[in-house]
Amino acid sequence: MKVKLTLFLLLISLTLITQTACQGKSEGQNTGGTPSLTETEISTEMEDDSSAAKETATSDSTNGKVGADKEQSVIAEFETLLSAQDVKLMDVLSFLDENISYLSKINATNILLTLEDLQVKQRLALEEKFYPQEIIKVLQEASLAGKDYNDPNTFTDSAVAELVQETVDSGYKIDQAEGMYFPVINYSIYLPLTDFISDDIKEYFIIMDIESGKIFAKDAALMITWDDVVARALKTKEYLSKYQDSERFAEVEELYQRYLTISLLGLNNTPLFDYETNSMNQDAKSAYETLLSKKKSSEYFSILEGFMKVVKDNSYKLTDEVEQYRNQTLKK
Repeated sequence: MKVKLTLFLLLISLTLITQTACQGKSEGQNTGGTPSLTETEISTEMEDDSSAAKETATSDSTNGKVGADKEQSVIAEFETLLSAQDVKLMDVLSFLDENISYLSKINATNILLTLEDLQVKQRLALEEKFYPQEIIKVLQEASLAGKDYNDPNTFTDSAVAELVQETVDSGYKIDQAEGMYFPVINYSIYLPLTDFISDDIKEYFIIMDIESGKIFAKDAALMITWDDVVARALKTKEYLSKYQDSERFAEVEELYQRYLTISLLGLNNTPLFDYETNSMNQDAKSAYETLLSKKKSSEYFSILEGFMKVVKDNSYKLTDEVEQYRNQTLKK
C-alpha cells in the first residue's frame, strides 16, 4: 500500500506531545538514635524539593518545546522542497541526511516512504533521457570496454557524463537489459537513515537494497543463484509473517510470489526442468536440499518440502504429477 502524500502531510502536521514526569523524594523512617526532623525542617525540605521539581519540569518542557519546534521546522522545509515544481531528489536526499535525526520515528518513516514514492514517480521521466541512440551508443561502448557506466568520470561526452551524474545524485543507478539502459532506485541510499525509522520499513529497505544490489533476472534468465532465490523467498515470507500491517506489505508480498514462482517453475531461459530431458536443474536441487536439511519453520519451507517429495518420487523429472502439484500451489 503506497503512502499518499496528502495523507502524509496531514499526519506530519500533528505536533508532538511532551510528557513531563516530576520525581518527589520519599523520606525514610526515623530509627532509634537519629533525631526527628522538626515540622519547620520538614516544611523547608519539602519546599526545596518542590522548587527543584518545578525547575526540572520547566527545563524538560523547554527542551521538549525546542525539539518540537525544530521538528516542525524540518517538516515544513521538507514540504517546501517537495512542492517545488523543479524538485531535485539530490537536494531532498542531502536535506534528510542532515535533518532526519530531529524527527520522531513515525515522521521519519513517512518522510522516507514519501521520498521513495517520489523516486518511483520520477524514474520514468529520467528513463526517457536514456532513449536517444547517441546516449545508448556511448553507454554500450563503455559497457563493452568493461568500464563503470555509473561513474560520470568514465565519459568524455559531456551530455552522457551529466546524465549519469544526475542519475547518481538523484538516488538511482544505471542498469541494462536487452541493449537498453535505464535507471533503477539505488536503495543503499536509505540504509544510513534506517536507524531513525520503524522496524518494518527498515527491514523493507534492507530487502529492497538486496533486490537493487543484484537484479534477479535479465532477458528472462536468472541472474542470481538458486541459493539466492531460496534466501530471498525465505526473507520475504518472514517479513510477511512478522509485519502484516506494514505500509509496504503488498510490495514485499509481490516479491515473495516472484521467488515462490521461480522456485517451482524457474524462468523461460533458466527453467527448473530442462526442456528436452525434463530433468531437474542440479543447482536448484542442491539449493533446495540444503535448505530442507535445516528444518525451518516457514510456509515457504513447507511448500518446498512437499514439492521436493513429489519430485523425488518422480525421479527428479517433470511429470504430470509434479506439474499438478506446482500448479495447485501457485493457484492458492
